[in-house]
Amino acid sequence: MKDISIGGLHMSETAPILQPDDIADFIFKFQPDQANPLIPHKIKAKGKVKRIEQPTKESPHFGVALEFLSGPVFVYAD
Repeated sequence: MKDISIGGLHMSETAPILQPDDIADFIFKFQPDQANPLIPHKIKAKGKVKRIEQPTKESPHFGVALEFLSGPVFVYAD
């Protein structure tokens, strides 16, 4: 994940199976720092794919920009 805000996020993918305007439920999992319980374990949201960015010389990954339709919900423990 490159950037997150209350309205959406931008992430890197190796080969996304999504297309612009696709709507899906997303769960992003993190390895929380044991010393910091304020970092979420998961972020859940329904989102719409706003754009797919093609790889470049500087970045070999696809970029995916999502607009949140509901959420995000931060889960701090399983």
